[in-house]
Amino acid sequence: MAVRSPYASGTSYQAGVIESVLLFCLGTQKRPSPRFSVALLQMLGNMRVLDDGRTFNDHVRSNVVHEKDTKHDVITSPLQTYNLRAGSRETPKAMIFSLEFGTVGREEPTLRMVEKERKSVGDYVVGEVIGQGAFSKVNLGLHKNTGEKVALKFIDHHALDIDEKTIKREIDIHRQLNHPHIVKLIEVIEGNKICLVLEYVEGKDLIDFLDERPDGKLPEVEAIKFFRQISAAVCHLHEKGVVHRDIKLENIMITKDGTCKLIDFGFASHWNPTQLLKTPCGSSVYVAPEIIACKPYLGPKVDIWALGVLIYCMVEGKIPWEGENTSSQIGHSSRGQWTMMESGSADLLHLIRGCLQVDENARMGIYDVIEHPWMREARGETVRRQEKTRVKRKWSGSIINFVKKIMA
Repeated sequence: MAVRSPYASGTSYQAGVIESVLLFCLGTQKRPSPRFSVALLQMLGNMRVLDDGRTFNDHVRSNVVHEKDTKHDVITSPLQTYNLRAGSRETPKAMIFSLEFGTVGREEPTLRMVEKERKSVGDYVVGEVIGQGAFSKVNLGLHKNTGEKVALKFIDHHALDIDEKTIKREIDIHRQLNHPHIVKLIEVIEGNKICLVLEYVEGKDLIDFLDERPDGKLPEVEAIKFFRQISAAVCHLHEKGVVHRDIKLENIMITKDGTCKLIDFGFASHWNPTQLLKTPCGSSVYVAPEIIACKPYLGPKVDIWALGVLIYCMVEGKIPWEGENTSSQIGHSSRGQWTMMESGSADLLHLIRGCLQVDENARMGIYDVIEHPWMREARGETVRRQEKTRVKRKWSGSIINFVKKIMA
């Protein structure tokens, strides 16, 4: 029977292979059973049809919906073929398809690849949800013309009753940041919801990264490599007059090549040495004692506390605070009573102890962290603590004396 190709001319070879399979199946005179349909999906799943090497089956394994009645069998499976070409290879088109199998009455069985309606915002096609927060949702996005992947962070400030000043502050702060270990803000699209178009980090967050390890933790040699990148990002923030205030495993993304990216600036704020911050925020496990006590606080010092908790979790595979519930854990945290590590070098213990000082004036600053012997050993620089040299600070004049107790 004659079948019209569902593809435009110039379709890529891989798409052509799929088309051949579809046309072959259209030639059968038997009604496709659900078992046959799923088997076909699995067969297609072995073909590499995505530009990043993932298989079709990666997308459909958990997304197959089977609908059956007396007239037809239909299996619809969302397939996000981000670079399935329609036209030339130089002009990719973002498409979302579903495969439909079915028969109606005594008609021949059909197998179609149907382009589905696409939701878009600005120049971007909105894809699957890749993250969810208390005040926002993050979807995968794809530029309609270039095929560039991005992360689309939607903030429904009307429904969530979020102060517009808070959102504007997040945007203003993120726009001024430019660092290899901080996710980039590309643009802002305003509408019923505010959409932040962010750099897409293909990887996983640090908590998932640890979960995949057999013992749920990292050896010190590996932890140092990640922690150096994270500390460099935090140093950039503090030198820009910004504090993150929500540093945690979930807000550190790791790419396939081991690059760390700090994300989520919803709680970020400006700081200066003459004005204490008052807003209590952050995650309970990582929050500093002064915030627990609802006291005004020095912005950078709460980030340092969170860094201490972070490195403990990375190396030990658990949080530093004992207790069977959050209330008990917060009690130990507020007193700085962290559980001694089962193993750990002397330099690592010294670093953690310096970060987890209850007295914020005695707590390390970000320069102390990045200059610490434990960090320098990662570069093959074994030095005695008393012989360490200071990194070049981006401060000048008398101001360095004023902020020294905060930054260092």
